[in-house]
Amino acid sequence: MRGAREVVSPHSLATELPVAHGQGSPPAANGDAIDAPETEFLTVSEVAARLRVTRNWVYNHADALGAVHLGKYLRFSWPRVLECLLQSRTKGQGSRSAPSCS
Repeated sequence: MRGAREVVSPHSLATELPVAHGQGSPPAANGDAIDAPETEFLTVSEVAARLRVTRNWVYNHADALGAVHLGKYLRFSWPRVLECLLQSRTKGQGSRSAPSCS
């Protein structure tokens, strides 16, 4: 059984998305800069390339890898993916088992 999908609206990610080309933090409504985390979200293809697995494997294990669902798109935080994989390893699951990130 797969875990619950986390559906996130693009508006709720506004403070978490990286700012393009190192322009600094986006301005707040009052004109002050927001100290947003510099989280880079990866695509399915990028995660598959880093893990050296197929895109299909990433889709099949997306929720267990901590995927963020943006409508029809999936995005991943690389630190979260690593955390999920390490967590599954420390629970005694073999490398052939599906990762489990809760």
